[in-house]
Amino acid sequence: MKIQKNTVKQTMRLLDGPAGKIQAISLSNTHVKKEQILVLPNGYGALEYSKTLGSVLSKKWSNILIPNLRGQGASDGELSIKGGAEDIIYLCNKIRSNSDRKITIIVHCSAIFYLLSLVQEKKFWDGVEKIILYGYLARPTDHTERFIKKAKKYGVKGQFSRDEIAEFHSHIYSDIPVPFFVVHPLSVTNLARANKSQLDELMKNGNPELILTPEKGYEILDIAQDSAVSSIVTDCFNPIISGVASC
Repeated sequence: MKIQKNTVKQTMRLLDGPAGKIQAISLSNTHVKKEQILVLPNGYGALEYSKTLGSVLSKKWSNILIPNLRGQGASDGELSIKGGAEDIIYLCNKIRSNSDRKITIIVHCSAIFYLLSLVQEKKFWDGVEKIILYGYLARPTDHTERFIKKAKKYGVKGQFSRDEIAEFHSHIYSDIPVPFFVVHPLSVTNLARANKSQLDELMKNGNPELILTPEKGYEILDIAQDSAVSSIVTDCFNPIISGVASC
């Protein structure tokens, strides 16, 4: 039996975004199913956990893009909710220019706010197939000060309006015009973002397709976490992308 060589190609790119250069990692694999997957890291940027996620996803799927939005990593500009949304519009248009396949967006925690600010932009959603949210932040205003402090620790340049953040309650999720799925591991860190009763409230008011609650998951930190990432991809992300996920 002939052993197939690893054919994953990883490329670091600097894209000409709407507010300057956007640093992005792209991964392709000629021997797996072609998809269009955009991975949005948390407000801290594309840390090691998201790079590991891209590598694991690329074992089964091709055409994966992991950007640092403006103000994150080596990207230009300053991050804001409006600015992050503009970057996502640009990135999705960039992906669509290379393929007519719809896009799956994997979103980490507070990065969902950029998408929630686009719920009324009907033209944008025409090219999006589904959203996978890893980690639901039930009461974002409770975490605002910690988020801003930690973002500075990771070198993120940005400005965030507390009034804007206060708008992202569970009811607004019902306005998302494409199917969305939540993967919320029951770790101590994640339960501080949203406990079980808050997940129930999201299911009632936000109308997700599915909420998966594995016992363990990876943390949104600057460490690779190979085993934890592989477990979440195998048990949660791959079934959702394939369209076979169930409770």
